[in-house]
Amino acid sequence: MSVLMLKKISLYILFFSLPLFLCAQEEIEISLRTRQTLAPLYLSKLASEKTDLPQSYLAEIYSIISFDCRQSGYVYLLSEDSEKEEQLALDEERAFDPNFWNKTNAKIAVKLKLSGSVLQIAVFHKAEQKTFHFSSPNLLGDLSADRPKIHKLLSQMQKELFGVEGIFHKKILYSMRTKISESAGPKWISEIWSCDFDGKNVQQLTQEKGYCISPRFIPKRPQNFVYVSYKLGQSKIFLGSLGDKEGIHFIPLPGNQLLPSISPASDHLAFICDAAGRPDLFIQDFQANGDLSGKPKQLFSFPRATQASPTFSPDGKTIAFVSDKDGPPRIYSLTIPASADQERPQARLITKKNRQNTSPCWSPDGTKLAYSAKTDDVRQIWIYDFAKEEEWQLTFAAENMENPVWAADSMHLLFNSEGDSCELYMANIHQPEPVKISEGAGQKRFPAWEH
Repeated sequence: MSVLMLKKISLYILFFSLPLFLCAQEEIEISLRTRQTLAPLYLSKLASEKTDLPQSYLAEIYSIISFDCRQSGYVYLLSEDSEKEEQLALDEERAFDPNFWNKTNAKIAVKLKLSGSVLQIAVFHKAEQKTFHFSSPNLLGDLSADRPKIHKLLSQMQKELFGVEGIFHKKILYSMRTKISESAGPKWISEIWSCDFDGKNVQQLTQEKGYCISPRFIPKRPQNFVYVSYKLGQSKIFLGSLGDKEGIHFIPLPGNQLLPSISPASDHLAFICDAAGRPDLFIQDFQANGDLSGKPKQLFSFPRATQASPTFSPDGKTIAFVSDKDGPPRIYSLTIPASADQERPQARLITKKNRQNTSPCWSPDGTKLAYSAKTDDVRQIWIYDFAKEEEWQLTFAAENMENPVWAADSMHLLFNSEGDSCELYMANIHQPEPVKISEGAGQKRFPAWEH
């Protein structure tokens, strides 16, 4: 990639909510607005019987279970307690004796056992005086294959306990930027990668050896996603697949195409394009299989203004996006016209606090909008509450946080830090302290949840 092209990409990235700042040591405060009483849960050690799996592997299994519980947004883990361990080591009827647990601070007790190759989880809910049982498919002793099974089991457990399925089994997409050495000198490349909820099971999806960014899963089709690639020179939107290393360019529109967003029903694709000379908001009728209906239409433009980062409302009728039409970048919304005959919609201002409000993402339940905003010279994650028409700060990090995206539960968020060692972080509105889930070389950006 030429120096000129790299500079051009950097300019686009600078505006589209990705300023390159020097990462600093993270220091977090908790926003009182997001406090919620989490249920205290006691998680037993993992007992085993009739299994050939080594203790080191059992420790890995326990680590997956405890991570999912800690990041659920519903419970917190109690410290190890010898008396509780002795109780849970008994047979199940005695282990969950209400006379014992009613005297403890635990609201939920979990007994773990690996029997042969099957993980068995028994859960006692003290308030309901009820026991739940869960068991995994056969574990193979291969973490890459077993990890998704355990995540799925924990998602089912959460649904039984709290009525909302967990998101632990959902995959994550992101782009990773690295520098490689070539005869002509160092070159920056960026590829699309995937990982599990906890940042593990990392897999490279594209192998273009070029520049790929902004992946987004296609709703209800987790094997397919869209992303932006520069392999044709200008940035173009491509259709990708988890099982195919080569994406397909499929939107026939000149100019740079950036920041794709797909409606929850997979019937529209919004994106930014400079076909008319400046970055404007476009929309394309879209089908989940990747087929297009009609031609892309310009949805919003404003003289001497730049638009960015579209995101759909859950019903697919409204788009929130970034524009600097009135000065600094702020977030606006507009209603998508039902037909081409309708008058072009007017944009309504949403965010009014802070400077440089960017990268919005609409929660699946429609109640909130997450975005990044410059706050005391550091970019933080903020939440806009549609019912109260209020904006409040979620993160209080020492480093810049960008590109928030909601999970299907409208509670968890992914985002990335910005700097030389950009990493992926996860938080939820009940536990706002960011937890780093990525590691290793490369700058990780543009996370996306499977929905």
